Amino acid sequence: MIRLFVLSLVMQFMGLAEPAARAEPIDVQVYSVCCYFEQSESGPYDLGTIDRYIFDHSGQLKVKNDYVSRIRAWREIGLRQNICTTQATQTDARHAISYFSRLPHSVFPPIRLIVRAGEASFDPADPVALHQLLSDSDMIIGVVSQKDYGPMISGLMAQYPKNFFSVPSQAEDYGNLINILLAGRIDGFLGDAQMVDASLLVIAEKSAERVDPGAMVRLPISGLEANLGYLACAKTDIGRQIMNILDATMAQPEVQEKLPEAHLNWFPDSERSFLRSQFRHWFSSDLAPE
Repeated sequence: MIRLFVLSLVMQFMGLAEPAARAEPIDVQVYSVCCYFEQSESGPYDLGTIDRYIFDHSGQLKVKNDYVSRIRAWREIGLRQNICTTQATQTDARHAISYFSRLPHSVFPPIRLIVRAGEASFDPADPVALHQLLSDSDMIIGVVSQKDYGPMISGLMAQYPKNFFSVPSQAEDYGNLINILLAGRIDGFLGDAQMVDASLLVIAEKSAERVDPGAMVRLPISGLEANLGYLACAKTDIGRQIMNILDATMAQPEVQEKLPEAHLNWFPDSERSFLRSQFRHWFSSDLAPE
């Protein structure tokens, strides 16, 4: 009996014993709130496919996905064992019920000030000090009603209400603002570059006249930083296991190469320099080639 036990140990040490059975994949329910959650066999990846790639990459997770509101995603994370969500921003309340990924999986450029091209008072290379601009001028800036622009912009809207012109929230918000801007009824509007470009395509489809993207300039605003999105999973034993797998996946060089690629394929060329600088910062490497 002792000899058999010793022989078994020797065989395991030499790699001759039968390998241990592969662990069953962990079931994970992903509630995605943005950018689809599609599969892509080989790429190229964009924000509609990179999240699924991250969850599938290890082969250790069995993924089921549903599209839900952000409110429902956070409600379910607080109630169920194996829930994860995407595009999560970190708050103390959310940290109390969830584990966050160590690295962001999405980097969204901040809101820009969109003005007509040729405005002599603006240099596209210099961030706009919006507070100073509003206090020193009667500039009228268009915004979308009921949209969350973040604490800094919301504070300025409360402080300088006469400097802001609001349009109703609807599918073509930026389309309305673009037309109003080019008609000279406002001096600029707040928007993100990707949605502005998408709105230009909608305008072109509905009108015989094409709006030249070069007719507008997208200006960075001082004090606004990138909007970082993290993966988040329920604060349970299973949620911790899932997050450990996701963190290990996102630390792999091939994944860190595809993340910048996915963003560069999604956002307009005007944001490429900004996105490259962000990924160099987060991954401490030049992972976004020219």
